[in-house]
Amino acid sequence: MGVTEKNTQPTHNQHGGNKMQNQVETLKSLTYGTELELESITRRRAAEAVQSVVGGTIAYKGGTYDAWTVTAPDGRVWKMMSDASLSSRSNSAEVVTPILRWEDIDTLQEVVRALRRAGATTPRTTSQHIHVGIGEMTVAQLVNLVKMEYKQEELLIKSLGTHETRLAALNHRRGVTTVSGADFTIRRTDDVELAIDVSSAQTIGDVIDLINNHPDNLDPATAVTARLRPVGNGLELIEDHPAGG
Repeated sequence: MGVTEKNTQPTHNQHGGNKMQNQVETLKSLTYGTELELESITRRRAAEAVQSVVGGTIAYKGGTYDAWTVTAPDGRVWKMMSDASLSSRSNSAEVVTPILRWEDIDTLQEVVRALRRAGATTPRTTSQHIHVGIGEMTVAQLVNLVKMEYKQEELLIKSLGTHETRLAALNHRRGVTTVSGADFTIRRTDDVELAIDVSSAQTIGDVIDLINNHPDNLDPATAVTARLRPVGNGLELIEDHPAGG
């Protein structure tokens, strides 16, 4: 009688399923925090909306950010603060969550719904920042994550439908003051100066293009590259090939 050996090697689909399951478990193990930038709502009203979901007590803290807080029964603190990126200091709020975990996602969703019911709206120029705790991620994993984000930044922006920041929305919607001719000059390490006139620019992306596509900045061996800062606000200039290097 013949014996048929059963193939016990994992299939491609099994490998894929295991990988996906591992990724989900990793997500569940991380901590999160988010900042919600909102308009058409006072910080006190935002605090009341948050309290309606998480419970606890409301307190006015004042200070530079004219802050209100909600201390939940579990001791975690939600903060409602002013933010310079929002158009009206008196009728806007940045809601800063405490450290959250996977099981808090439903609560966060309910908080967002409560804020919307209270009249909160999101501005075109900003709406949410998400922070992810590094947990037990290794240095190599962090470096890989940063590289992936950098390489796919344009794709992420397009897929998320992110609006480019318009210059008219900067400086509390006062816009950017321009002058006749060059508005600023960039001096590269090879002493070449790039005169930048932003009078034709409508968005931050336009300013980046004016720098990167300047007629005297097209040689890859000497070019300086403008891009959004990966952390915080503003632009940064990158020169990977300084003169003599």
